[in-house]
Amino acid sequence: FVPVRGAADRITYQPRALGVAKLHFVDKPLGVDEWVTLGLAAPVADDGRSVLWEEGEACSLATTSGDAVPNAAFGELPSAAQRAASFAQWGKDFAAYLYQNQKLQLFSCDALGLLSKPGESEGDFRGRIQLAAREQRDAQAAKLREKFAPRVLQLNGQLQRAKEKAERERGQLSQQKFQTAISVGATILGALLGRKAVSAGNIGRATTAARSASRIGRESQDVDRADESAGQIEQRLADLNKECEAAVAALDTTLDAQAVALRAVSLAPRKTDIVVGKVLLLWTPWRTGADGFPVAAS
Repeated sequence: FVPVRGAADRITYQPRALGVAKLHFVDKPLGVDEWVTLGLAAPVADDGRSVLWEEGEACSLATTSGDAVPNAAFGELPSAAQRAASFAQWGKDFAAYLYQNQKLQLFSCDALGLLSKPGESEGDFRGRIQLAAREQRDAQAAKLREKFAPRVLQLNGQLQRAKEKAERERGQLSQQKFQTAISVGATILGALLGRKAVSAGNIGRATTAARSASRIGRESQDVDRADESAGQIEQRLADLNKECEAAVAALDTTLDAQAVALRAVSLAPRKTDIVVGKVLLLWTPWRTGADGFPVAAS
């Protein structure tokens, strides 16, 4: 008996057939191997010789109870529905109906190699896809950064050496300026204190000061070249990092869980694995409404 919902008065039970079966769905390429338990409640034909399984509705044996409500009326039960042989035939017809009409509807996400579970809605499946896409994105992002890592490491090494060279060149320039200042100072001092403004010593010191001054120019050019080289390497490193991050960002569009295409999969049960567990007589409650027409009371 199907439990009554609401007040248990003016109830009339009408007969139906309840079929319970297990179906085996198999698809080796997709990795599907599922047993599904299915219950259908369907009306009995007027002559009682067959059940209209195509008009059946999902019904679980767990939702039925063992007793009718008190003072209920019962609809007419065809004589054929009172014979055990009829139920055996109904079970065969039920199995044939399930094989021809019952399908396992699934969704396949080919991009990620995922398949929905039996009974899983598209929304729930996309939620699972989103989690898998995030994990795959993180894994691919890690691979991308690993791919770029040797070049980044190489450029960092070159940049470090270029900066060290620039510092050495600046140090040499500072040293040269210091030496030149001393040489020029000595030349000027010698010229002021010496008895002869033009003497061999003064001329020598002036020549040395001139050479030192010319070396300042060369050292200054070396510093400029070293700084320029370091700047070029810094730009190459920045461009490489930008390229890497752009490749990582592109993963967000290719692995969009809401935009990824889903393919509908429809599987038929294996004919040899359809197991009809029970075919029972099911009484469904109806209540007579104020207008005199019956209304489902379940």
